Amino acid sequence: MRRPSAQPGFTLSKLLVATVLVAGIGVSIYPTLQSATTQRVNSVVMDSVSHVSNAYQAYRNRYDAGGHTRMQDLVQFMGASQKDTVSEIDGYPNISSGQQTLSCSNKDVTCLRFSNGAVVLFPTQAAFGQTNENNALPFLVDPDGMVSSVKSVGFALYYSGQFRSGGTYLPDTVYYENGQEAKPHLNPNPQYDPHWFTWDQ
Repeated sequence: MRRPSAQPGFTLSKLLVATVLVAGIGVSIYPTLQSATTQRVNSVVMDSVSHVSNAYQAYRNRYDAGGHTRMQDLVQFMGASQKDTVSEIDGYPNISSGQQTLSCSNKDVTCLRFSNGAVVLFPTQAAFGQTNENNALPFLVDPDGMVSSVKSVGFALYYSGQFRSGGTYLPDTVYYENGQEAKPHLNPNPQYDPHWFTWDQ
């Protein structure tokens, strides 16, 4: 009587070796993938800030910027954007108090979705108020434009045209809403900046 021939396939030991090899490859390429993701997300944020910067410069070239200037006034110069009234986006990271999720349906805020997928949110009536060094227009950039593990970065556009993130706000940064000074003032807090955010590109 003939003995059945061995069936081709993986033995348990071969399967274990293959699993170890795949795990090793995964561990070795994870930092590279994470770094690439971080760079991509950071690039989207800085691209969005560039849109706002260009819009402010275009506004100043056409109009006299002053304390009356609102973020809303810059929207006409942000060509690659659409108003978003339905999305929910992330708030600041690592903050124990305050809203972790922000709704674009809130009548007090305006959301713009850029072609890069990011959503920029700002108080609709926010204005410089005055033209001092610390007068600014605040806004958030959520790079993936939805609630996720990728949190928003807060920025201030100062009257001078300078931008600062939440971790580097000028002390007592102030903006106005409906003609009134908004309280509390904005102050630098490193926790406002997500761990992946950097100004270096």
